[in-house]
Amino acid sequence: MSECEAFGLSNEEAAKAVMRIIEGANSWQDHFAQLGVCYEGIESLALRTDDDFLKSQRDSFDTSTYQV
Repeated sequence: MSECEAFGLSNEEAAKAVMRIIEGANSWQDHFAQLGVCYEGIESLALRTDDDFLKSQRDSFDTSTYQV
């Protein structure tokens, strides 16, 4: 969000893009399972992608903060 202007995006446009990314990130485990990634592989990746810090960032993102 801090560099959205460098990408030619308004704060509101960037916030919407971030939400699309968050939605994808929140469903990555189901997607990987559908692709045949084994349980152990998903669990290994989850240690890095769903750790408390990253998960809390996704959960606390509020698009209303960036609306005009």
